[in-house]
Amino acid sequence: MLKYVIFDFDGTLADSSVLLVKILNGLSSKYGFKNFTKEDLEYLKTLPSREVVKKMGIPKWRLPFLLRHVRLAMKKDIGALKLSHSGLKGMLLSLKDSGDVKLGILSSNSRRSIEEFLRIHDIDFFDYIYTTKSLWKKEKKFRKLESLGIIKIDEAIYIVDETRDIISSKKVGLKCAAVTWGYNSKEILEKFEPEYMLKDPVELLKVLRIENFTKKYEQK
Repeated sequence: MLKYVIFDFDGTLADSSVLLVKILNGLSSKYGFKNFTKEDLEYLKTLPSREVVKKMGIPKWRLPFLLRHVRLAMKKDIGALKLSHSGLKGMLLSLKDSGDVKLGILSSNSRRSIEEFLRIHDIDFFDYIYTTKSLWKKEKKFRKLESLGIIKIDEAIYIVDETRDIISSKKVGLKCAAVTWGYNSKEILEKFEPEYMLKDPVELLKVLRIENFTKKYEQK
């Protein structure tokens, strides 16, 4: 059965793409990449996560410094972010009210920014928020969460919007549902074969019903 639902933040819960482009364009001269346009953003959505970084032309050793600047800048404008889908609040409330699952967030954004966003949008329904300073290798964080007794990987599902998170999920045998309203396009997400594709938040409720009904049936 699925007892733990873990959400990515940027793109999955928060529509941070416009703010992110604004921040990156403000840092472009410092880090040596060109300014982004709306057309650039649409093109980057069609690429795997690592290809996006390559297209930006940022050396790997400079990426942690860029991410730090992005997090600090986002803290200042977190109030400008909207929910990435209008149906998210209702879906999250349904999950919280059901009491059947524990809700969590695992993100490379800052905890303070995430908490402020949840407060502003009145969706502070989460049992825990866990953050990482790296864009990659979230599989290490999943193992850490399991070692702390916060989740059980074989009873959890990660809700994401980028190919890098699908890869991390597969490395630890964690089920993954990719949303179509975030940073990566539906077409590129499907190529990385998540267990589920969600076109609308309410579809997550259906996924949980199917998974948990099937498990109960198998146990009989």
